[in-house]
Amino acid sequence: MNNLKYNGIKLEEKKMYSGLNLLRYILDGRQMAINKKYLAMSSINDGEIDIFDSSKSYGITNIQSNIKINDNQNRIFDIEFSPFNDNILALAYENKSVVLWKIPEGNINKNTIKEFQIYKKHNEKVNYVTFNPVVDNVLCSDSFDNEIHVWNIDKGDHYIKFNIDENPSMISWNPNGDLIGVTSRKDINIFDPRNKNFIIKQDIFERFHPPQFAWIDNNLLVATVNNNNSKMLKLWDIRKPKNSSLNEGEIASIVINKLKKRIFTPFVNRELKIIYIIGKEKSNINLYNYSENKITKIENYNISEPSICSALFNRTLLDKNKKEIDRFVICTKDNNIYYSSFYLPKETEISDSILYPIENHKILSYEDWIEGKNSFNNNGENVKENKINNNKQTENKIINEKDKKIENEEKKLNNEENENDKLYNDLLNKFEKLKKRNKKLKEKNKENKAQLELKIKENEEKQHKINELETNLKEEEKKYEELRKKYEQEKKEKEKLDKDLLEEKKKNENLININIYDDLNKKYKELIDKQNNYEKLCEDLKNQLEEANNNLIL
Repeated sequence: MNNLKYNGIKLEEKKMYSGLNLLRYILDGRQMAINKKYLAMSSINDGEIDIFDSSKSYGITNIQSNIKINDNQNRIFDIEFSPFNDNILALAYENKSVVLWKIPEGNINKNTIKEFQIYKKHNEKVNYVTFNPVVDNVLCSDSFDNEIHVWNIDKGDHYIKFNIDENPSMISWNPNGDLIGVTSRKDINIFDPRNKNFIIKQDIFERFHPPQFAWIDNNLLVATVNNNNSKMLKLWDIRKPKNSSLNEGEIASIVINKLKKRIFTPFVNRELKIIYIIGKEKSNINLYNYSENKITKIENYNISEPSICSALFNRTLLDKNKKEIDRFVICTKDNNIYYSSFYLPKETEISDSILYPIENHKILSYEDWIEGKNSFNNNGENVKENKINNNKQTENKIINEKDKKIENEEKKLNNEENENDKLYNDLLNKFEKLKKRNKKLKEKNKENKAQLELKIKENEEKQHKINELETNLKEEEKKYEELRKKYEQEKKEKEKLDKDLLEEKKKNENLININIYDDLNKKYKELIDKQNNYEKLCEDLKNQLEEANNNLIL
């Protein structure tokens, strides 16, 4: 696969169905399951599902809507088809039960779908169910009673149970069917149910949404976990840890997203070493490549609508002529179903035996598996033991050669992470400053707006007064014009009167002069009389003075 061009992978979407009434709540289980024949999805009504025909690549048909397959109206928390019988469907219920239903061939409706097995050993609601991938009739379930049950479908009873510390969120068998992985909100447990041997039991996760994980092979585990302020994609080798410490087995990691509270589900293409990450309520799919203790991001692909749940198609339905490597069925928030297909470039030279391998493992019976036998390939060789031996030899060689390189890469990654953290903090500080500045500008704009509105109001009042004054001025001008005309008229009348008076004065002038003369003559006589009297008085005084002087002499 040295010539594989990861950067040339393209995505094509097809809208296959719309108008669904999907269940809007989801815990840690799955809302849909798909196999070669059917697509089953939880309905908005409790205890009901929709079943679609998934075998047609050109379209999708709703075979039966809202099939009520539980009379108690209990919520369905998880769905999975049997890997050995396409018509067997397992459902996990809120009423503490696991129910197996059989879909008939041909006429499918709520009356023809029959329950044939009910399992009621849990004490709380059942969260997850999963079939063993290589052992017929073995099913595993987890519950909020903190118990993991492994049971035989034929006998209808569990043969073993495990307890963990917290409510389990997700369970999954490894490809060889000999180990079970269980996660809760903070830890992971890996054990062999046949001998009650816990290989891993460790608190490795931060809280928030529980981690989602997938087996890459029988020994490699990939999970989306919370780490500090980020959602991380981490890769572990369960053979490396000592004393059940999974941290020692971590061989690679990469940041997916800064949103810790989002749920990101991994899907694996083991042949091409591709990890798909689909985020709940996100509108994209991220692709990563894992090889030689390293995870590398390939590309981020945008999809049409935010996803609610997703499932991976059976590889036998892929279009080999177009080099279709994987196809997802995605249900969106807008209640639509999309097929999202990924294709290699046409020029990619890679054989169909690599892209579409034939399953070589042998289906084991419950009896053989419980005795400790594992799945075998066509050559009669033990797949698990051969893989472990080969991997150990290869690992020893690679580890010796790559230890320094890994150490340098880790230092480089740490430096890059520190630089990214510094850059992130700088951007965060700038954002806070801009936020404060924006707040001040908003307050200033609000103040300016208030002042402007006040000035506008004042100007409107002034304009109103000006209009009133202009109206008054026009009235005064009108009055003034009337007075001016009246004055001109009165002036003319006065001039005429003055003229008449002057003529009248000339006529009476002689009469006035005679009267004046008489008055003056009369006054003149009175003055003469006064003068005479004065002279006489003066004479008397003079005489009296002389007489006084004479008396003085004497």
